[in-house]
Amino acid sequence: YIQDDWSIGDKLVLNLGLGLAFLAAARLGLAFANGPAQTTAVWPASGVALGALMVWGWRIFPGLLLGSLVHEGMWISNWASPVQWLATVLLTGAGALQWALLHALMLDWWQRMQASAIRWSLRFAVLVLLGCVMASSLGNAALLGLGRLAAGDFAQAWLTWWIGDCAGILVVT
Repeated sequence: YIQDDWSIGDKLVLNLGLGLAFLAAARLGLAFANGPAQTTAVWPASGVALGALMVWGWRIFPGLLLGSLVHEGMWISNWASPVQWLATVLLTGAGALQWALLHALMLDWWQRMQASAIRWSLRFAVLVLLGCVMASSLGNAALLGLGRLAAGDFAQAWLTWWIGDCAGILVVT
Protein backbone atom coordinates (compact mmCIF):
# COMPACT_ATOMS: atom_id res chain seq x y z
CA TYR A 1 0.00 0.00 0.00
CA ILE A 2 0.95 3.61 -0.55
CA GLN A 3 1.86 5.61 2.57
CA ASP A 4 -0.87 7.52 4.40
CA ASP A 5 1.01 10.81 4.78
CA TRP A 6 -0.71 12.46 1.82
CA SER A 7 -1.94 16.03 1.97
CA ILE A 8 -5.54 16.94 1.24
CA GLY A 9 -4.40 18.36 -2.10
CA ASP A 10 -2.68 15.10 -3.02
CA LYS A 11 -5.81 13.12 -2.18
CA LEU A 12 -7.99 15.55 -4.15
CA VAL A 13 -5.78 15.31 -7.23
CA LEU A 14 -5.67 11.51 -6.97
CA ASN A 15 -9.46 11.31 -6.58
CA LEU A 16 -10.09 13.59 -9.55
CA GLY A 17 -7.54 11.73 -11.66
CA LEU A 18 -9.09 8.37 -10.85
CA GLY A 19 -12.58 9.76 -11.49
CA LEU A 20 -11.38 10.81 -14.96
CA ALA A 21 -9.68 7.43 -15.48
CA PHE A 22 -12.97 5.74 -14.57
CA LEU A 23 -14.82 7.94 -17.09
CA ALA A 24 -12.30 7.13 -19.84
CA ALA A 25 -12.52 3.39 -19.09
CA ALA A 26 -16.33 3.60 -19.07
CA ARG A 27 -16.36 5.30 -22.47
CA LEU A 28 -14.01 2.61 -23.78
CA GLY A 29 -16.34 -0.06 -22.37
CA LEU A 30 -19.34 1.48 -24.11
CA ALA A 31 -17.47 1.16 -27.41
CA PHE A 32 -17.81 -2.62 -26.94
CA ALA A 33 -21.55 -2.44 -26.14
CA ASN A 34 -23.42 -5.18 -27.95
CA GLY A 35 -26.10 -6.34 -25.57
CA PRO A 36 -29.50 -5.00 -24.68
CA ALA A 37 -29.57 -1.62 -22.92
CA GLN A 38 -25.94 -0.91 -23.87
CA THR A 39 -24.54 -3.80 -21.83
CA THR A 40 -21.02 -4.68 -22.81
CA ALA A 41 -18.92 -7.83 -22.80
CA VAL A 42 -15.88 -5.88 -21.52
CA TRP A 43 -16.22 -3.23 -18.80
CA PRO A 44 -12.73 -1.94 -17.96
CA ALA A 45 -14.11 0.71 -15.59
CA SER A 46 -14.78 -1.94 -12.94
CA GLY A 47 -11.18 -3.08 -13.22
CA VAL A 48 -9.93 0.49 -12.83
CA ALA A 49 -12.12 0.96 -9.75
CA LEU A 50 -11.15 -2.27 -7.99
CA GLY A 51 -7.48 -1.94 -8.90
CA ALA A 52 -7.38 1.62 -7.55
CA LEU A 53 -9.09 0.53 -4.33
CA MET A 54 -6.63 -2.31 -3.89
CA VAL A 55 -3.64 0.02 -4.32
CA TRP A 56 -4.77 3.26 -2.64
CA GLY A 57 -7.53 2.02 -0.36
CA TRP A 58 -10.72 3.78 0.69
CA ARG A 59 -9.25 7.30 0.32
CA ILE A 60 -9.95 7.21 -3.45
CA PHE A 61 -13.52 5.91 -3.16
CA PRO A 62 -15.07 9.42 -3.50
CA GLY A 63 -13.33 9.99 -6.84
CA LEU A 64 -14.54 6.66 -8.19
CA LEU A 65 -18.09 7.39 -7.02
CA LEU A 66 -17.98 10.79 -8.68
CA GLY A 67 -16.69 9.30 -11.93
CA SER A 68 -19.39 6.64 -11.88
CA LEU A 69 -22.14 9.12 -11.06
CA VAL A 70 -21.06 11.46 -13.86
CA HIS A 71 -20.90 8.55 -16.30
CA GLU A 72 -24.32 7.19 -15.36
CA GLY A 73 -25.91 10.62 -15.30
CA MET A 74 -24.45 12.02 -18.51
CA TRP A 75 -24.38 8.99 -20.78
CA ILE A 76 -27.03 6.69 -19.42
CA SER A 77 -30.02 8.46 -17.86
CA ASN A 78 -29.52 12.23 -18.40
CA TRP A 79 -31.29 13.01 -15.09
CA ALA A 80 -34.47 13.98 -16.97
CA SER A 81 -36.92 13.00 -14.23
CA PRO A 82 -36.94 11.93 -10.58
CA VAL A 83 -37.28 8.29 -11.68
CA GLN A 84 -34.24 8.62 -13.94
CA TRP A 85 -32.32 10.36 -11.15
CA LEU A 86 -33.15 7.47 -8.81
CA ALA A 87 -32.11 4.93 -11.45
CA THR A 88 -28.81 6.80 -11.88
CA VAL A 89 -28.17 6.60 -8.16
CA LEU A 90 -29.06 2.88 -8.16
CA LEU A 91 -26.77 2.16 -11.12
CA THR A 92 -23.93 4.03 -9.45
CA GLY A 93 -24.63 2.35 -6.13
CA ALA A 94 -24.69 -1.12 -7.71
CA GLY A 95 -21.17 -0.71 -9.05
CA ALA A 96 -19.90 0.97 -5.89
CA LEU A 97 -21.31 -1.78 -3.66
CA GLN A 98 -19.63 -4.37 -5.84
CA TRP A 99 -16.22 -2.62 -5.66
CA ALA A 100 -16.58 -2.10 -1.91
CA LEU A 101 -17.51 -5.74 -1.30
CA LEU A 102 -14.69 -7.10 -3.43
CA HIS A 103 -12.18 -4.69 -1.89
CA ALA A 104 -13.29 -5.64 1.63
CA LEU A 105 -12.85 -9.33 0.78
CA MET A 106 -9.36 -8.62 -0.58
CA LEU A 107 -7.95 -6.24 2.04
CA ASP A 108 -5.00 -8.52 2.74
CA TRP A 109 -4.21 -9.15 -0.92
CA TRP A 110 -0.59 -8.01 -0.80
CA GLN A 111 0.37 -10.34 2.05
CA ARG A 112 -1.50 -13.24 0.47
CA MET A 113 0.19 -12.66 -2.90
CA GLN A 114 3.57 -12.81 -1.20
CA ALA A 115 2.69 -16.04 0.61
CA SER A 116 1.02 -17.97 -2.23
CA ALA A 117 0.49 -16.28 -5.58
CA ILE A 118 -1.25 -19.26 -7.20
CA ARG A 119 -3.77 -19.77 -4.38
CA TRP A 120 -4.41 -16.05 -4.17
CA SER A 121 -4.94 -15.76 -7.93
CA LEU A 122 -7.53 -18.52 -7.81
CA ARG A 123 -9.24 -16.89 -4.80
CA PHE A 124 -9.22 -13.54 -6.59
CA ALA A 125 -10.83 -15.04 -9.72
CA VAL A 126 -13.54 -16.84 -7.72
CA LEU A 127 -14.32 -13.72 -5.67
CA VAL A 128 -14.63 -11.68 -8.86
CA LEU A 129 -16.95 -14.22 -10.48
CA LEU A 130 -19.19 -14.25 -7.40
CA GLY A 131 -18.93 -10.54 -6.61
CA CYS A 132 -19.94 -9.39 -10.08
CA VAL A 133 -23.38 -10.89 -9.54
CA MET A 134 -24.24 -7.84 -7.40
CA ALA A 135 -23.89 -5.06 -9.98
CA SER A 136 -25.35 -7.24 -12.75
CA SER A 137 -28.48 -7.88 -10.73
CA LEU A 138 -28.98 -4.41 -9.22
CA GLY A 139 -27.93 -2.54 -12.36
CA ASN A 140 -30.22 -4.45 -14.69
CA ALA A 141 -33.10 -4.09 -12.24
CA ALA A 142 -32.52 -0.31 -12.33
CA LEU A 143 -32.45 -0.32 -16.15
CA LEU A 144 -35.64 -2.38 -16.18
CA GLY A 145 -37.31 0.14 -13.85
CA LEU A 146 -36.06 3.01 -16.01
CA GLY A 147 -37.64 1.47 -19.08
CA ARG A 148 -34.22 1.14 -20.77
CA LEU A 149 -34.43 -2.66 -20.71
CA ALA A 150 -37.28 -4.87 -21.85
CA ALA A 151 -38.28 -7.64 -19.44
CA GLY A 152 -37.64 -10.26 -22.13
CA ASP A 153 -34.04 -9.05 -22.50
CA PHE A 154 -33.23 -9.18 -18.79
CA ALA A 155 -31.44 -12.55 -18.83
CA GLN A 156 -29.26 -11.68 -21.81
CA ALA A 157 -28.47 -8.22 -20.40
CA TRP A 158 -27.67 -9.73 -17.00
CA LEU A 159 -25.27 -12.30 -18.49
CA THR A 160 -23.59 -9.72 -20.74
CA TRP A 161 -23.16 -7.31 -17.81
CA TRP A 162 -21.78 -10.05 -15.57
CA ILE A 163 -19.29 -11.19 -18.22
CA GLY A 164 -18.29 -7.58 -18.90
CA ASP A 165 -17.64 -6.81 -15.24
CA CYS A 166 -15.73 -10.05 -14.72
CA ALA A 167 -13.63 -9.49 -17.84
CA GLY A 168 -12.94 -5.86 -16.97
CA ILE A 169 -11.80 -6.70 -13.45
CA LEU A 170 -9.79 -9.78 -14.38
CA VAL A 171 -8.02 -8.04 -17.27
CA VAL A 172 -7.47 -4.53 -15.86
CA THR A 173 -6.97 -5.22 -12.15
